[in-house]
Amino acid sequence: MILPWNRKKFFVGSDAQEAARVWSTLQANHIPYSLTTKGMEPTMVRGIHANMAAGVTKGAARYADVTRPMNLLYTIYVRKGDYEAARKLLSYHPE
Repeated sequence: MILPWNRKKFFVGSDAQEAARVWSTLQANHIPYSLTTKGMEPTMVRGIHANMAAGVTKGAARYADVTRPMNLLYTIYVRKGDYEAARKLLSYHPE
């Protein structure tokens, strides 16, 4: 477990594939990390789009076929002491 006072933000982005590359590389190299995700679209907006989709297709289409994919913001933290090793490992410069 990475405690809030002993962590440093390592990655922030909405690209799921890039986030997966980062956390899988950290995991493969035994560097502890924590991951948070946050929806970037308000719940009310998603509900309005779902309702509109149901009205347009008269319920004939699946919700997933007519709505936009959910946009998530991924934030990956590493321990402060592991930050440089993680950065070198991924050749990643988040700041």
